[in-house]
Amino acid sequence: STEIDSLFDGLKDASISELAATKKSKLVSLEVDDENGRLVTFHTKEKKISFIIGKAGIDGNSFYVKLPKKSKAYVASGNLGTVFAKEIDGWYDKEVLSLNQDDIEKISFSYEDESFELSKKKAQWYLDEEGSKEKADNDKVETLLGSLSMLSASNIVSPKKDIDFGGSETITVNGKKSKQLAKLNLKSKGKKEYYLKSSTKKLTYIIDELTAKNIRKRAKDLK
Repeated sequence: STEIDSLFDGLKDASISELAATKKSKLVSLEVDDENGRLVTFHTKEKKISFIIGKAGIDGNSFYVKLPKKSKAYVASGNLGTVFAKEIDGWYDKEVLSLNQDDIEKISFSYEDESFELSKKKAQWYLDEEGSKEKADNDKVETLLGSLSMLSASNIVSPKKDIDFGGSETITVNGKKSKQLAKLNLKSKGKKEYYLKSSTKKLTYIIDELTAKNIRKRAKDLK
């Protein structure tokens, strides 16, 4: 993920430049005191080493660092101060789906008050509503396919929190020979956001209003 890439890039660029502080009050202000600093431990096959990573420097390309239980803090070059300032959910990969758009041949939508299916025959997409079949607007379907094939969330739900998806909306994406590529369950979170669960991932996600609008299509939207 980009978060992990940023971490390793930051590690490669990091180097100690100068002493920054020794007084406890200054250590607190730099966020490298033992009580409140972010303790980070790096593991290798042979050993492990721990640092307290403080806040980022004013220039954005430096940060403060200290060894645990030591009184000297240093300025170091690099962006690790920003990298480690993330909350825990900032480390999760928020990519929900990554599909080849051309592989999608059928999409089924199931809402409380409406169910319909999109299917592709040669170059034309068709809408099937309760057995009544008609041509869909190919351009509108292509826009939908773009949103579904590269779907990302705005946030994740804590793995400790269990969301009940009973009675939820579903969007099922199928490929050649009706092979299921993904099944999405959506449930309103409130404030125009939605909980999202994909058959392709273990996490539960949160998607924003625009993302939900782009994939929660009604039959009338595709004519």
